[in-house]
Formats: sequence, C-alpha cells, structure tokens
Amino acid sequence: MRWRCAAILFLLWLCVPAMAQYANVMPVPFAGTFVDESGHHTYINFVPVQSAGCEQGDFVNMYITKDYQYTYWQFGADGAEIQFILHKDVWQPPLGTGWALRATRSIIKWRTVPADYAAAGWGNAGTLDYVPLNGGAYLYIPVQSWVDATHSLDGSYDPKTGNLNAWESYGQSQWYLNKTQWRPDCQREAYSQGDPLVSAPAPMNYVVWFYWEQVQTSYYSGPAFAVEQFEGCTPQQARALRANPSLNTCAWETWDFAPNVGLVRIKGNGMWDFGKTITLVSKP
Repeated sequence: MRWRCAAILFLLWLCVPAMAQYANVMPVPFAGTFVDESGHHTYINFVPVQSAGCEQGDFVNMYITKDYQYTYWQFGADGAEIQFILHKDVWQPPLGTGWALRATRSIIKWRTVPADYAAAGWGNAGTLDYVPLNGGAYLYIPVQSWVDATHSLDGSYDPKTGNLNAWESYGQSQWYLNKTQWRPDCQREAYSQGDPLVSAPAPMNYVVWFYWEQVQTSYYSGPAFAVEQFEGCTPQQARALRANPSLNTCAWETWDFAPNVGLVRIKGNGMWDFGKTITLVSKP
C-alpha cells in the first residue's frame, strides 16, 4: 500500500508543473515611482484593504498620485488622484485558472476640478461604485497569469481577416456615481433609496485583450503580460479603434506587468491621454 501511495504521489508531482504554469505578475503590496517622457512623476501603490462599497471579499487599493498637472493620471488635471479599489476574483481564461483584480470602486479627488468635469456637475471629490452585470465587467489586472512558454499570444490584430492573437474579455458594469462627495457607503443602495446626489448612467462596456509583449524600461526589460483596455467600447468598436486610432471611441490604455515585479508601464494609446506613456523607474 505504501508503495502504491508513493507511486501516486510521484505521478501527481510530475503533473503539477504542466497543470500550473503561473507567473505572479502583480505582487501586493507594491509601491513604484513612474516617469513620463518629460521627466514628471506618477506614484502608484497597491495595498490590501478590508472593505469597499457594495461588495464583500478581498480587496486591493491602487492609489495613484502625481507631481505635475500634465502627466498621468488625468493629463491636464491639477492635483488629480484616484483610489481605485479592486476585488480579487478567480478568472478562467482558456489557458488556465488564475487570479485577477476587478474594479469595484473609485474615489477621485482634484485640487482644481477640470473644466469639463465642473461643467458636468463634479465637485472636488467623487465616489463611483461599479456593480458587475456579468463575468467580464471591468476586469483590470491579473495577479497570477498563465505562462505561455513561447509567448505565442502577442496581441497582434489583422483588420482584414479579423484575427486577434490575444485572449479577449468583454463585460458590462453598472456605475453608481456620486459627483460631489467621498462616501464609504454603497452608492447603489443610496441610489435605490432615492439619494439625489447619486446617479446611475447607462451600463459601461468594457473590453480587455490579454497577451505577452516585450518591454524595455530603465527598471525592467523583458517579457511582460499586457492588459490592453478599452473602457466604453464593445468588441467591435475595440477592433475598429485598433485599426484606426484616430477614432478616439473610448478610453484606451495598455498596462504591462512583469513577472515577480508588477506594473512596469502604462501606455496611452491613440489620442487617449495624448498618447502619454509612464514607465517604472524605482521601487523602495
């Protein structure tokens, strides 16, 4: 009996590497200083938090600040900062099971409210709760990703044939929006109770393409797991935008994550954020 058990355990040991080829592409906690092409800095931290808005579970706060008005996040917005609260979900792409962080809440603040936001009724702080309507809603960041040894998913897209060499996620979320207050309570519940400060605009479409690409920064050079995001686009609109970036249909960024390092680059695509890119230059 002991020999039989030993043989079974040995076979299981042999199978594990083939079944679980994962890379930890977003270690938490994380703190990084990023720089744009002009030398201005953005500071990004990922820290665990205990609760957020309308959901229960495990959360991470992605906290973004900057030292200059004309850099990421929100190019041109004075003193813009965001606490982007993410819920830890199991995800199942075709190539294996892993973990991902899905946006569930944002807390936004400005020193000076941008003119277009002020015209839309925003104050110096606001709260948004994102309630998923399906499994692909606002899927943002992998924690563990399946490792394709050949990195055959390269994100290429051929508009003539429609072939996309990436794993695509598509979903919708309902936004519950408070434009004038930071509040810890669930904005969906406030809306259902008739709070006049909370609105519920039309559901937001969200498309993400996942693939591997090579990046080169002063901190890290090598393969990175790319998360190309189309906020406000359907899959058809995302393809049209990739083929013709001047369409400017939706918010369009690519975030690159290096194994065992974390976030190393955020790239504004097309006309979004004026095509600005920030790269990781230091970690404490």
